Amino acid sequence: MHNHYSFIGGHEGPWRVSRCHAIVGGPVDAVQRLNVVNSPASQLSKRGTWVLQGFTSNVRYAERHEIAQLRARQDLLFEKIINSIHAHAPSAKICFNTNPGDTAEAVNRWI
Repeated sequence: MHNHYSFIGGHEGPWRVSRCHAIVGGPVDAVQRLNVVNSPASQLSKRGTWVLQGFTSNVRYAERHEIAQLRARQDLLFEKIINSIHAHAPSAKICFNTNPGDTAEAVNRWI
């Protein structure tokens, strides 16, 4: 399994989309469903209405000084993201997974 994920918005997928609006920049087209696939968009047979790309990373591949720089910025960045979500979508549920395999479990805690 690699670290490249495609978030496919369209008419298929296990996740139901209840709302879709832009916080920054232009909006994406509204969709009914979302599918998450552990594959880059270039390898997808179906692309849906839109595809967003994401990556996971692992600090074990970074040097100590790089990890220190990342950690120095992470808390503030995380805080800004959470506060932005709260400001624009105060009823949004925020869930955390520990690995891709328990994402559904994390989401189900708040459904």
